[in-house]
Amino acid sequence: MGENKNYTALLVYSSSYAIRAEQILSKANISSKMIPIPRHLSSDCGVCVRIGTEDKEKALSLLHSYNLPLDGAYEI
Repeated sequence: MGENKNYTALLVYSSSYAIRAEQILSKANISSKMIPIPRHLSSDCGVCVRIGTEDKEKALSLLHSYNLPLDGAYEI
């Protein structure tokens, strides 16, 4: 994924969902990292999952296939 400025933040409903999403993505060789939710996306004190924007469609499809609910996917 690198440390580029373009990434997608996957917002989830709980930290346990974020952990599960990371596990699912890791098994599919999609690089991810839990980060604090950017304040301009939500005022909640929580975490989201950061992935490379190039992996967005694959990750969304994969997480959907595992019935992991998302609160949104935002390109930053």
